[in-house]
Amino acid sequence: MPRKIEIVTKLSTQLIRFLLSRSAERMNIDIRSLENEIFVVIESKIALSEQDLHLLNSYLKVESHEEMAYYYLPLAGEYGSDEDLMLISMLVNSVQINYSKNDSLLRISFVVRSK
Repeated sequence: MPRKIEIVTKLSTQLIRFLLSRSAERMNIDIRSLENEIFVVIESKIALSEQDLHLLNSYLKVESHEEMAYYYLPLAGEYGSDEDLMLISMLVNSVQINYSKNDSLLRISFVVRSK
């Protein structure tokens, strides 16, 4: 499996697990695959606490450490821990998180590009 597909698949799975474990009511995933990049947008109706939102930001907005992340990527997701989000996020090219507390709407978008 090409690396970018593995990264997208594992990060999407871990995000779904994170959101469902926090009682997400609805979730939509839009994936657009182009020749050298994959764009993913996950939208969810979910009431997140400040702590959960802070955790999500800390897991997804991490500095890139590709050499370490590629080493552990095959193991990511095996145990279903939220910390796997941080490991996999080291391999994405960009991440955006938007949350409307009034509407309880979360939008996470990320891009994975081929080298």
